[in-house]
Amino acid sequence: MKLPDINLKVVLVSVAVATILLFGGREVLMRTSVTMPIDKAFASMSEIESYSIERLPYGTVVDIGLNNAEDLAETVRKIEAATSKLPAGGGLWVRITDTRDPLLQDVYDRMHFDIQEAIATGSFAELRRRADEEAQHAGLSDCDIYVDIDNVYVTLEDGEHQLYAVSPRMPKAAESEAGTRRDIRWLSSRSPVRKAGAVR
Repeated sequence: MKLPDINLKVVLVSVAVATILLFGGREVLMRTSVTMPIDKAFASMSEIESYSIERLPYGTVVDIGLNNAEDLAETVRKIEAATSKLPAGGGLWVRITDTRDPLLQDVYDRMHFDIQEAIATGSFAELRRRADEEAQHAGLSDCDIYVDIDNVYVTLEDGEHQLYAVSPRMPKAAESEAGTRRDIRWLSSRSPVRKAGAVR
């Protein structure tokens, strides 16, 4: 049995072109079907100053810089809708960065136990009362607590400084067993100093 003449150069060029098309095509597909719709959704939200998406071996991290979010719950719903387009595979972490100062962080740290207690017991009216007392005692300009079926939303303001936090009402294990929604973990932190509107 005799093998046909094979032009090694043609084979190598064909393999190289196929590889480039495969990986380049995947990147173009990701850009047009995932990244561009997220860009469009976030561009329409004035409360989002900046954002970045980082794909890691264990999942995806979306950093979102918020400022002057009038309705944190509505903002979170829009972010969840936009990030639902991200491909599955690992977890999804959404980190809200804000302009918190040490006073806001201290007040939130003191409120955190009350938030977790309210989630466990359902005593949200008591949480509201305690949060108002804590904010008034600290001299904050605004304290907003909102609760829906999924999360507890906290917005604290001290002049030009703002703190935004989202605490899930249902433990992650119960969420995945119930299949209620994608496993999104909400994180929050102080944003680094950056120019308004800058995309990292």
